[in-house]
Parts: sequence; C-alpha cells; structure tokens
Amino acid sequence: MRKKMLAILMAAAMMLPMAAPVFATVDEAVQPIITEMSQPEAETPEVPQAPEEPGAETPEAPQAPEQPGAETPETPQTPEEPGAETPETPQAPEEPGAETPETPEEPGADVPESPAEAEAMAALRENAAAREAAALADGSYQYVVYVGVEGYGTFACMSSSRFDTIIPKEDMIHRFFVDGEEKTAKVSADNNYALQNLMNEGYVYNITVSGGVVTAASEAEGVEGTVSAVSASSITVDGSPVGLSSDTKCYAIDPKVGGAVVTSTSMSSLAGKTVKVYGDPAQVVYQAFVAEPYEAPVSGTPGLRTVKNYLATALEPVGTALYVYGGTWDWQDVASSPQGRTIGIPQTWIDFFQQQDANFSYRNDNDYTSTTYQFGLWNQYHYAGVDCSGYVGWSVYNVMNTQSGMADTDYYVGGA
Repeated sequence: MRKKMLAILMAAAMMLPMAAPVFATVDEAVQPIITEMSQPEAETPEVPQAPEEPGAETPEAPQAPEQPGAETPETPQTPEEPGAETPETPQAPEEPGAETPETPEEPGADVPESPAEAEAMAALRENAAAREAAALADGSYQYVVYVGVEGYGTFACMSSSRFDTIIPKEDMIHRFFVDGEEKTAKVSADNNYALQNLMNEGYVYNITVSGGVVTAASEAEGVEGTVSAVSASSITVDGSPVGLSSDTKCYAIDPKVGGAVVTSTSMSSLAGKTVKVYGDPAQVVYQAFVAEPYEAPVSGTPGLRTVKNYLATALEPVGTALYVYGGTWDWQDVASSPQGRTIGIPQTWIDFFQQQDANFSYRNDNDYTSTTYQFGLWNQYHYAGVDCSGYVGWSVYNVMNTQSGMADTDYYVGGA
C-alpha cells in the first residue's frame, strides 16, 4: 500500500514540473505570435510606402504618411518647376506657330513668282482687259460681219465627255467685225434663238446692241458681184458703178470654218474679184465670196403632194449641197432651221458648196476648232448644208408648202 501511494506521489510530482513549462511555453508562444501578428499589421502601411519611399525608410512607416504629407507641398513645387518650364513648352509651339503662317505665306507668295503662274495671271488680266475693251457698246451698227462664237471647239453648251468647260447657249460670246475692229457681245435667246438662226459666219448684218446683248439683227442690203473696174471715185460691180469717198473702208472676208477672218485690203487690188458693197457712196467694200448662179437640172413643184413630185424635189439639191452634220436642223438642235423651211435650194447651201473643194470633210476629230461637226452640241453650221434627216425634212416641206418660212412642224425634223 505504501509502495502504491509512493508511486502515485512520485508520478504526480513528475507531472507538476512538466506542466508548468508546457503552459509557460504556450503563453510564451502565444505572446510572440501575437507580437508577430501585430508587427505585420504595423508594417501593413509600409507596403504602400514601399513604392513611395523604398529602402531603409520602412521602419519609419508611421512617419511615412507624415513625410508624404510633408512632401505634399513639394508635389506642387514639382509641377511648379515643370510649370516654369511649361511656358517654355508653348514657346516651342510658338516658334512652329510663328512658322505655320509663314508656310502658307511663302507658297502663297511663291505662286505668282513662278514664271508659269505669273504668265498665266498676266494672261488672265490681259484677257479681262481685252474683253472689256472688245465689248460692243450699246447702239446700232451697220454693215457688221458676223465672225462666229468665241472659243468655238473648246467647250460644249451642255454636259459632254469631250469638254470640261460648259457654256450655256444664252451665255456664249459672239464675235463681230465692226468698223475695222473685232468686238464681242452676247446674242439674245428670245424667240427660240431667232437671231442665232439668222446670223451665218462671214455674212453681213445690221445689228442693235442693248446691255451688251445683240437684241436685233437683219441682213444688210448691198451690191454684190465681180469687180470690173476701180477708180478713185467709183467701183463697178457687175456693170453697175458705185461711188467711193475718202471715208470708204475696204476689207477682205475669209469665211473659214471655226470663225471668219476679216482683214484690211486695198481698193486697187479688187479688180476681177468678187465683192459686197454697202452704201452709196460706199461706206464699206468687202472682198468676199459670191457664188455663181445655179439652176438645178431637176426640180419639183412646191406644194404638189405626189410621190413623183416628192422624188423630183429630193433630186433638186443633188450635186450642189454638202453633207453637214446638223445641217437644216436649227442652231439649238431642236427643230428645223430657216434653211429647212425654204422653198427651193437655200442660197447658203450653194455658197458653202462652191467654197469647198475635194478635201472637204464634215468631221475633223483632230481639231474641234476647224470642223462643221457639232462637237459642242449645237449646230453652228446649220446653214451650210444638209444632213440625212434634214434632207428628208426639207424635201417634205417643199412638197407640203408653197412659201418659205412657214411654221415648223414635227414631220419636217424632230427628235427620234
């Protein structure tokens, strides 16, 4: 029994000293754990401070917010230093900025300095001045030669694949030879371009101008034929003498396709040549083409509505009329021209035919300025000849009517 009690006491004694270090160890272990956990919590603010002030300042973590706080005013100082440099930054753009206006100014100043551009600008100014000087003043003019359309063959009157320049019919500038000078004016588009359909290149007219626009025109009346004699006081044309004075002018008309050309000539050079004389005593003598009289070997009877007469009428212009695209259509290319509503062969067909030779061609694709073909989409040479539909239209008119100039109808010519 005693041995058992002793053993129990000894065991208890052995357990007591062992328990203390166990609990002490637990307490001591807990304390450092708490310390270690609290230390990382204190170091937690150091984590964001690490990028701000890495390095040895880590232990000064609590002061770190103060240092950033103290550095906070330094932060505006940092932009102040850049801020001081900021005006330097705009100075750089100011220098380019100062150069920016110079860039357009230098090219702008260089444009007229370029020889080609300077020449073009000078030409434009000269053209403007020349156009102003060439414009016909308001008034009435006698014995004027219609020369043609300014810029013929270089523009169209409506949208075209051939030309970039478009000038509407009513805005075209027409050329006239007046008292020794070439003048220009627009022509009224009233009454379906009646004046444009009346005036033919190289022919002589009396005209009226108002507001820079020709508002009236009529064929000038004179004496024409071949000169048989010329003296200081008279000129004899087809046996008829016409008086001359010191004021009589003398010119030569060359009815070139693309625009007639009128030049000065001498009275003494006219013997044996054809002329047109206006006024008595003559105010002006034009050396000009005058056709020989022509009588068709076959002709029809105007107004006789038979198939036989239609065929006879259709044969009348054969051998004395040329094919001209748009011929016998009107100037504006819509209906019949005055020639298409003429009884018998129009004189302008005969004139144009007799002025040509075997080299005549109705179309010249290499030079739009010297062809009768209507590349510009209007019929400048509507009077010169006849095309296929115009030929049929003229034949029908002569079978259906007995007088020239009757009202037009769709069965002469018309859009298909």
